[in-house]
Amino acid sequence: MVRCEVGQRVSDAILQEAKACGARLIVMGTHGRRGLRRMALGSDAEQVLRESPVPVLLVRNPDAKD
Repeated sequence: MVRCEVGQRVSDAILQEAKACGARLIVMGTHGRRGLRRMALGSDAEQVLRESPVPVLLVRNPDAKD
């Protein structure tokens, strides 16, 4: 599913879609940012993880540079 929701947080759109389709698991990629970069940029994956009523599997590319 690809959606464009202007003015809405990405995490909210993901959670709404998961609820609408009856998802039992959310799988999403993450950059794996840490420290100040994460604080400055925020993390959609972290927000989904905190607010999701279903399990969330976060996948990080081990070759990605932080």
